[in-house]
Amino acid sequence: MKRAIVTLCGLFCIPALHAQVSINIKSGTAMVVNNEFVVSGGTFVNNGSYTATSGELDANGGVAFSGTGTTALYDVHFASGASVQNAEVSVYHTATLDAGAQVDANNNLFIRSDAGPGASLVDNGALLNNVKGIVATATVTTGAGPAYTSGLSVNISGTELQYQWQSSVDNATWSNVAGATNGTYTALVNATVYYRCSLAAANTSWHEYTPALKLQITSLNAVPAAPAMGGNISVFPNPNKGVFTISGLFGRATDESATITITDVLGKEVCQKQVMTVKGQINTQIGLDNVVGGIYMVVVSGGGVRNVVRVVVE
Repeated sequence: MKRAIVTLCGLFCIPALHAQVSINIKSGTAMVVNNEFVVSGGTFVNNGSYTATSGELDANGGVAFSGTGTTALYDVHFASGASVQNAEVSVYHTATLDAGAQVDANNNLFIRSDAGPGASLVDNGALLNNVKGIVATATVTTGAGPAYTSGLSVNISGTELQYQWQSSVDNATWSNVAGATNGTYTALVNATVYYRCSLAAANTSWHEYTPALKLQITSLNAVPAAPAMGGNISVFPNPNKGVFTISGLFGRATDESATITITDVLGKEVCQKQVMTVKGQINTQIGLDNVVGGIYMVVVSGGGVRNVVRVVVE
């Protein structure tokens, strides 16, 4: 590959460059590159404009990026040494850290996932401090009930990465998803839920969270419910936080025993309670402990009568 050292002035469109120590792009200078650019140690000071439409910037031996200008890279490859971003460096395709290389992202390494879905970071080296543009994506963010699946993934990978997916019903209190420790996770969504990924490096103190993803049910019309046979049972409030009241006329206007059974949409029983009706009326409070947000079926049965009501726990 042909390489050359050039003096910068005005606007350039250059196939290949190689800077042995440092490069300084002055204010008012615009530089456009469409092939490999190698900076072997030293500094990359950009007070003008540097744009790579393709190709790769190779930072060998450790490079300090600084300046007030705009640095837009297609690919960047940190091959060796300790590099630091003291000014924003935008990457529109892939940033790669090789084993043995160290990068202090300093919240200035910007993986431009906002501008292109393929923007990514590969960490096989030593990553320090936060990176802009690390995100989680979902194949589906809205869908019809009673449930759907969504494939979650993050735009960072590599041998040093550690993953832990987390979920939340309110985007405030988070809990780890058991066994979800890979770069991808398939979520079962049966109510509005938030997911994020806790990211860490095995060989440094780097740790950050992706922004939260909101996954929601847009329609509950597909929820299967057995037809009620007599009576008029209701649940309030609905939706609720797991505490609600079941009331109404159940079956015949007599005093008799009734069984309340609550199941999730897959038919798993989460609660059962025996109550007595008074002249056919039922009025009892239910508290569901340690259940996740979602759709649940309330079945009131007894004396040959069966009522089914759907309840949403947020």
